[in-house]
Amino acid sequence: MNSRRRLSMFISLIVFISSLSLVSAALFTDYWSESRPINKEFNSVNNYVNLGLFKGSRQLDWGLGPRYKPFSVYEELFDRVGFVSKVPWAFILFFLAIGILWNAVGAVVALLNTVARETDTVAGPKGIYLWSILAGSACRSTLSQLR
Repeated sequence: MNSRRRLSMFISLIVFISSLSLVSAALFTDYWSESRPINKEFNSVNNYVNLGLFKGSRQLDWGLGPRYKPFSVYEELFDRVGFVSKVPWAFILFFLAIGILWNAVGAVVALLNTVARETDTVAGPKGIYLWSILAGSACRSTLSQLR
């Protein structure tokens, strides 16, 4: 394999690893949704609610001082008190997991093609296109749940 193909495989490896890190960071952030509830009777400057996929925090002031409370999104979903519906939450988790899986497979294929002999199967350059398209469509499906 010539050096240009090895370089392109190495660049695709870097792209796969960077997209894998971005999707993983998006999965574990606590700021998927942020709101500032307003109470018309009291000063509500200190009120906020931050919501991630797994945990969140809220601080509400209803006139007796601000109260901070961390919470689990999973518990609130099944106690029917959450900000998020169960079905979109489950689909977001599913598509993010599938996107991470396809990104990891693409990174392994790109790594193998960088250091080993190139094949003409899904473990070769054609596989780079396949895993990229699958990972991109999974991440796009995640974003379609956020309307």
